[in-house]
Amino acid sequence: MLTELKKNMRMPVLLMQISGLIVLFMVSRAVTGADGKEYNIWQILMLHGKLELTKRLEYSWPEIWKNGMGTWALLAAPVLCCAGIIYCSGEERRRGAGKFIKIRQSRLRYTFSKVLSGMIACAVTLTGAYLLFGLILLPFFPKPSDYEGDFREILVLTYGNNMWIFALKRSLGVFMMGMAMSAIPIVLGAFLDDRYLMVSLPFLGEYIYERVILKLYYIPWVSEHFDIIEAVNIENFPAIFTMQRPWIAGLMFACIIIATFVIYHLICFGRMDELV
Repeated sequence: MLTELKKNMRMPVLLMQISGLIVLFMVSRAVTGADGKEYNIWQILMLHGKLELTKRLEYSWPEIWKNGMGTWALLAAPVLCCAGIIYCSGEERRRGAGKFIKIRQSRLRYTFSKVLSGMIACAVTLTGAYLLFGLILLPFFPKPSDYEGDFREILVLTYGNNMWIFALKRSLGVFMMGMAMSAIPIVLGAFLDDRYLMVSLPFLGEYIYERVILKLYYIPWVSEHFDIIEAVNIENFPAIFTMQRPWIAGLMFACIIIATFVIYHLICFGRMDELV
Protein backbone atom coordinates (compact mmCIF):
# COMPACT_ATOMS: atom_id res chain seq x y z
CA MET A 1 0.00 0.00 0.00
CA LEU A 2 2.93 2.34 0.68
CA THR A 3 4.03 1.93 -2.92
CA GLU A 4 0.58 2.95 -4.14
CA LEU A 5 0.57 5.94 -1.80
CA LYS A 6 3.89 7.14 -3.20
CA LYS A 7 2.56 6.77 -6.75
CA ASN A 8 -0.59 8.74 -5.92
CA MET A 9 1.29 11.51 -4.10
CA ARG A 10 4.17 12.38 -6.40
CA MET A 11 5.73 15.65 -5.33
CA PRO A 12 5.24 17.82 -8.46
CA VAL A 13 1.61 16.76 -8.77
CA LEU A 14 1.04 17.06 -5.02
CA LEU A 15 2.33 20.64 -4.95
CA MET A 16 0.03 21.58 -7.83
CA GLN A 17 -2.93 19.93 -6.08
CA ILE A 18 -2.31 21.78 -2.80
CA SER A 19 -1.71 25.09 -4.59
CA GLY A 20 -4.90 24.72 -6.62
CA LEU A 21 -6.96 23.92 -3.54
CA ILE A 22 -5.59 26.89 -1.61
CA VAL A 23 -6.45 29.19 -4.53
CA LEU A 24 -10.02 27.85 -4.50
CA PHE A 25 -10.24 28.33 -0.74
CA MET A 26 -9.05 31.91 -1.15
CA VAL A 27 -11.69 32.80 -3.74
CA SER A 28 -14.56 31.33 -1.72
CA ARG A 29 -17.27 33.79 -0.72
CA ALA A 30 -16.96 34.76 2.92
CA VAL A 31 -18.62 38.05 3.82
CA THR A 32 -21.40 40.28 2.52
CA GLY A 33 -20.30 43.88 2.90
CA ALA A 34 -22.34 46.92 3.93
CA ASP A 35 -22.66 47.73 0.22
CA GLY A 36 -24.49 44.45 -0.37
CA LYS A 37 -21.63 42.93 -2.37
CA GLU A 38 -20.13 39.54 -1.58
CA TYR A 39 -16.41 39.42 -0.88
CA ASN A 40 -14.15 36.41 -1.08
CA ILE A 41 -11.35 35.69 1.37
CA TRP A 42 -8.63 37.03 -0.91
CA GLN A 43 -10.43 40.37 -1.26
CA ILE A 44 -10.82 40.58 2.51
CA LEU A 45 -7.08 39.98 2.92
CA MET A 46 -6.37 42.80 0.47
CA LEU A 47 -8.62 45.12 2.54
CA HIS A 48 -7.21 43.83 5.81
CA GLY A 49 -5.75 47.14 7.01
CA LYS A 50 -8.97 49.05 6.29
CA LEU A 51 -11.38 46.81 8.20
CA GLU A 52 -12.28 46.72 11.87
CA LEU A 53 -12.23 42.96 12.10
CA THR A 54 -13.44 42.63 15.67
CA LYS A 55 -16.64 44.54 14.82
CA ARG A 56 -18.14 41.56 12.97
CA LEU A 57 -18.23 37.85 13.81
CA GLU A 58 -17.79 36.95 10.12
CA TYR A 59 -14.19 38.21 10.24
CA SER A 60 -13.15 35.82 13.02
CA TRP A 61 -10.54 33.24 12.08
CA PRO A 62 -12.75 30.16 12.60
CA GLU A 63 -15.53 31.68 10.47
CA ILE A 64 -13.16 32.66 7.64
CA TRP A 65 -11.41 29.27 7.75
CA LYS A 66 -14.75 27.47 7.69
CA ASN A 67 -15.99 29.56 4.75
CA GLY A 68 -12.93 28.60 2.73
CA MET A 69 -14.67 25.31 1.97
CA GLY A 70 -16.96 27.08 -0.49
CA THR A 71 -19.02 25.89 -3.45
CA TRP A 72 -16.25 25.96 -6.06
CA ALA A 73 -13.77 24.32 -3.71
CA LEU A 74 -16.19 21.48 -3.01
CA LEU A 75 -17.01 21.10 -6.70
CA ALA A 76 -13.37 20.83 -7.78
CA ALA A 77 -12.08 18.92 -4.75
CA PRO A 78 -12.71 15.37 -6.12
CA VAL A 79 -10.64 16.14 -9.22
CA LEU A 80 -7.85 18.15 -7.62
CA CYS A 81 -7.40 15.77 -4.69
CA CYS A 82 -7.42 12.73 -6.96
CA ALA A 83 -5.18 14.11 -9.73
CA GLY A 84 -2.44 11.68 -8.76
CA ILE A 85 -4.86 8.75 -8.78
CA ILE A 86 -6.28 9.79 -12.15
CA TYR A 87 -2.82 10.05 -13.69
CA CYS A 88 -1.45 6.79 -12.23
CA SER A 89 -4.51 4.64 -12.95
CA GLY A 90 -4.72 5.97 -16.50
CA GLU A 91 -1.04 5.21 -17.14
CA GLU A 92 -1.35 1.70 -15.68
CA ARG A 93 -4.29 0.85 -17.90
CA ARG A 94 -2.71 2.26 -21.06
CA ARG A 95 0.55 0.37 -20.49
CA GLY A 96 -1.12 -2.79 -19.19
CA ALA A 97 0.92 -2.63 -15.97
CA GLY A 98 -2.15 -3.38 -13.86
CA LYS A 99 -2.24 -6.97 -15.09
CA PHE A 100 1.28 -7.65 -13.82
CA ILE A 101 0.45 -6.11 -10.44
CA LYS A 102 -2.62 -8.35 -10.17
CA ILE A 103 -0.52 -11.44 -10.87
CA ARG A 104 1.89 -10.63 -8.02
CA GLN A 105 -0.87 -9.95 -5.47
CA SER A 106 -4.01 -11.65 -4.26
CA ARG A 107 -7.28 -10.14 -5.48
CA LEU A 108 -8.33 -8.81 -2.07
CA ARG A 109 -4.88 -7.39 -1.40
CA TYR A 110 -4.88 -5.66 -4.79
CA THR A 111 -8.31 -4.11 -4.17
CA PHE A 112 -7.39 -3.15 -0.61
CA SER A 113 -4.15 -1.43 -1.61
CA LYS A 114 -5.68 0.44 -4.58
CA VAL A 115 -8.81 1.67 -2.82
CA LEU A 116 -7.36 2.47 0.59
CA SER A 117 -4.22 4.14 -0.77
CA GLY A 118 -6.34 6.23 -3.14
CA MET A 119 -8.69 7.33 -0.39
CA ILE A 120 -5.89 8.17 2.03
CA ALA A 121 -3.96 10.08 -0.65
CA CYS A 122 -7.04 12.16 -1.49
CA ALA A 123 -7.88 12.79 2.16
CA VAL A 124 -4.30 13.74 3.11
CA THR A 125 -4.07 16.14 0.16
CA LEU A 126 -7.37 17.87 0.98
CA THR A 127 -6.70 18.03 4.72
CA GLY A 128 -3.11 19.21 4.24
CA ALA A 129 -4.18 21.99 1.88
CA TYR A 130 -6.99 23.05 4.22
CA LEU A 131 -4.69 23.13 7.25
CA LEU A 132 -2.09 25.13 5.36
CA PHE A 133 -4.84 27.53 4.29
CA GLY A 134 -5.85 27.93 7.94
CA LEU A 135 -2.26 28.63 8.98
CA ILE A 136 -1.95 31.28 6.28
CA LEU A 137 -5.05 33.03 7.64
CA LEU A 138 -4.07 32.74 11.29
CA PRO A 139 -1.96 35.96 11.57
CA PHE A 140 -4.54 38.08 9.72
CA PHE A 141 -7.85 37.33 11.44
CA PRO A 142 -8.86 37.60 15.10
CA LYS A 143 -9.41 34.59 17.30
CA PRO A 144 -12.39 34.38 19.70
CA SER A 145 -10.15 35.59 22.55
CA ASP A 146 -9.59 38.86 20.64
CA TYR A 147 -13.29 39.73 20.83
CA GLU A 148 -15.14 41.23 23.76
CA GLY A 149 -18.59 40.94 25.32
CA ASP A 150 -21.37 39.16 23.48
CA PHE A 151 -19.26 38.52 20.37
CA ARG A 152 -16.73 36.57 22.39
CA GLU A 153 -19.42 34.56 24.17
CA ILE A 154 -21.08 33.63 20.84
CA LEU A 155 -17.78 32.49 19.30
CA VAL A 156 -16.77 30.50 22.39
CA LEU A 157 -20.22 28.89 22.48
CA THR A 158 -19.97 28.00 18.78
CA TYR A 159 -16.35 26.89 18.53
CA GLY A 160 -15.25 26.28 22.11
CA ASN A 161 -12.49 27.81 24.21
CA ASN A 162 -9.66 25.90 22.57
CA MET A 163 -9.10 26.68 18.88
CA TRP A 164 -6.66 23.78 18.53
CA ILE A 165 -9.35 21.27 19.49
CA PHE A 166 -11.76 22.95 17.07
CA ALA A 167 -9.12 22.78 14.31
CA LEU A 168 -8.42 19.11 15.07
CA LYS A 169 -12.10 18.13 14.96
CA ARG A 170 -12.72 20.03 11.73
CA SER A 171 -9.58 18.56 10.15
CA LEU A 172 -10.77 15.03 10.99
CA GLY A 173 -14.10 15.85 9.35
CA VAL A 174 -12.33 17.19 6.26
CA PHE A 175 -10.24 14.00 6.17
CA MET A 176 -13.42 11.92 6.15
CA MET A 177 -14.89 14.09 3.42
CA GLY A 178 -11.74 13.66 1.33
CA MET A 179 -11.97 9.88 1.60
CA ALA A 180 -15.65 9.93 0.65
CA MET A 181 -15.08 12.30 -2.30
CA SER A 182 -12.42 9.99 -3.74
CA ALA A 183 -14.94 7.19 -4.31
CA ILE A 184 -16.01 8.25 -7.83
CA PRO A 185 -12.47 8.87 -9.21
CA ILE A 186 -11.22 5.59 -7.74
CA VAL A 187 -14.07 3.57 -9.25
CA LEU A 188 -13.64 5.32 -12.62
CA GLY A 189 -9.94 4.47 -12.52
CA ALA A 190 -10.81 0.78 -12.42
CA PHE A 191 -12.11 0.75 -16.00
CA LEU A 192 -11.26 4.09 -17.69
CA ASP A 193 -7.97 5.30 -19.14
CA ASP A 194 -9.30 8.48 -20.76
CA ARG A 195 -8.05 11.37 -18.62
CA TYR A 196 -10.63 13.78 -19.99
CA LEU A 197 -13.49 11.54 -18.87
CA MET A 198 -11.81 10.87 -15.52
CA VAL A 199 -11.56 14.62 -14.94
CA SER A 200 -14.99 15.62 -16.21
CA LEU A 201 -17.09 12.81 -14.72
CA PRO A 202 -16.19 13.57 -11.06
CA PHE A 203 -17.09 17.23 -11.73
CA LEU A 204 -20.41 16.10 -13.18
CA GLY A 205 -21.01 13.64 -10.36
CA GLU A 206 -20.35 16.29 -7.70
CA TYR A 207 -22.60 18.77 -9.49
CA ILE A 208 -25.47 16.26 -9.75
CA TYR A 209 -24.97 15.30 -6.10
CA GLU A 210 -25.25 18.96 -5.03
CA ARG A 211 -28.40 19.44 -7.14
CA VAL A 212 -30.03 16.33 -5.65
CA ILE A 213 -29.23 17.39 -2.08
CA LEU A 214 -30.54 20.89 -2.81
CA LYS A 215 -33.80 19.50 -4.22
CA LEU A 216 -34.27 17.36 -1.13
CA TYR A 217 -34.47 20.44 1.07
CA TYR A 218 -37.68 21.47 -0.72
CA ILE A 219 -39.46 18.21 0.11
CA PRO A 220 -41.86 18.66 3.08
CA TRP A 221 -40.64 15.51 4.86
CA VAL A 222 -37.05 16.71 4.66
CA SER A 223 -37.91 20.07 6.20
CA GLU A 224 -39.17 18.12 9.22
CA HIS A 225 -36.04 15.91 9.36
CA PHE A 226 -33.37 18.42 8.40
CA ASP A 227 -30.81 16.85 10.74
CA ILE A 228 -30.94 13.56 8.81
CA ILE A 229 -30.25 15.14 5.42
CA GLU A 230 -27.54 17.24 7.01
CA ALA A 231 -25.86 14.08 8.30
CA VAL A 232 -25.98 12.13 5.01
CA ASN A 233 -24.59 15.05 2.99
CA ILE A 234 -20.86 14.36 2.71
CA GLU A 235 -20.19 18.08 2.24
CA ASN A 236 -21.19 18.50 5.90
CA PHE A 237 -18.63 15.97 7.14
CA PRO A 238 -16.24 18.76 8.29
CA ALA A 239 -18.87 19.66 10.90
CA ILE A 240 -19.55 16.04 11.93
CA PHE A 241 -18.64 16.67 15.58
CA THR A 242 -21.27 19.41 15.91
CA MET A 243 -24.11 17.59 14.12
CA GLN A 244 -27.26 16.56 15.91
CA ARG A 245 -26.89 12.99 14.62
CA PRO A 246 -23.19 12.33 13.94
CA TRP A 247 -23.76 8.56 14.00
CA ILE A 248 -25.78 8.85 10.76
CA ALA A 249 -22.86 10.65 9.12
CA GLY A 250 -20.51 7.92 10.41
CA LEU A 251 -22.81 5.24 8.98
CA MET A 252 -22.94 7.09 5.64
CA PHE A 253 -19.14 7.29 5.62
CA ALA A 254 -18.80 3.55 6.32
CA CYS A 255 -21.30 2.70 3.56
CA ILE A 256 -19.33 4.77 1.03
CA ILE A 257 -16.06 3.05 1.95
CA ILE A 258 -17.54 -0.45 1.78
CA ALA A 259 -19.41 0.27 -1.47
CA THR A 260 -16.21 1.58 -3.10
CA PHE A 261 -14.31 -1.58 -2.12
CA VAL A 262 -17.06 -3.86 -3.42
CA ILE A 263 -17.63 -2.01 -6.71
CA TYR A 264 -13.89 -1.69 -7.43
CA HIS A 265 -13.37 -5.39 -6.74
CA LEU A 266 -16.28 -6.42 -8.98
CA ILE A 267 -15.07 -4.20 -11.82
CA CYS A 268 -11.52 -5.54 -11.63
CA PHE A 269 -12.25 -9.21 -11.01
CA GLY A 270 -15.91 -9.75 -11.89
CA ARG A 271 -15.36 -10.06 -15.65
CA MET A 272 -14.84 -13.39 -17.37
CA ASP A 273 -11.41 -12.42 -18.67
CA GLU A 274 -10.24 -11.76 -15.10
CA LEU A 275 -11.38 -15.12 -13.72
CA VAL A 276 -8.84 -17.21 -15.64
